Amino acid sequence: MRRAAALALLAVFVAGCNTATPTATTSPVAKKRTIDAAAVREAYAKRPTYTYKVSYSISGSFGKEAVGGRMVAYQVPPRRRIDTTLASATQNQAFTLYMDETSIVACTLPLVPPCEPVTADEAANAGLGVALLDAPILENPQILDKAELSEDRIAGQPVTCFLIRQPGTSKVQAGSSLNACYTVEGILMRYGISTPDFDVELDGVLLLRDFAVDDVKLPQNAFLR
Repeated sequence: MRRAAALALLAVFVAGCNTATPTATTSPVAKKRTIDAAAVREAYAKRPTYTYKVSYSISGSFGKEAVGGRMVAYQVPPRRRIDTTLASATQNQAFTLYMDETSIVACTLPLVPPCEPVTADEAANAGLGVALLDAPILENPQILDKAELSEDRIAGQPVTCFLIRQPGTSKVQAGSSLNACYTVEGILMRYGISTPDFDVELDGVLLLRDFAVDDVKLPQNAFLR
């Protein structure tokens, strides 16, 4: 799924959220949350200052074809690195994106120079459109206000999950949905996109806050030919 499709899907959610009548709560006491929508939006601003590494498993389907793989997201400000490996019955993808404040460079996995500079749109379209994780939600954070909230624990971390359904759909009526689960710091631990034709979920399996900082640096031989 390309980033454009994900953004189009979000646009539908945003339009629905802007016109939908707020759902009344039946509980007289608000449940304590790990993080709420307002805090997630605040965390977006702070997250670029964090140092962390999250490993995710990837599972899902594209059409009738099953896909699976792994993603590892590293961050040591101002640098980021995202390793993505995806496989299906007909194709395989394995690449790394190295990002800083001024550039994005794509390399094959395992590293075989030369690497190539890419645009933000090219990076966002890589890996079924989820290589940049929850970037589409960051562009439309207001959709979190109408999400169905639940608490979970992922890779040992307490999280709040925000399930956003396409207006007009429900648990028993098929439609499109987004699901994003965040720690109290706003670190993404689960990200899922589901449509009638496409379904993919990234589940965090390990969160580290201490690792080799050189892991996020572009290799010196990256552009050798």
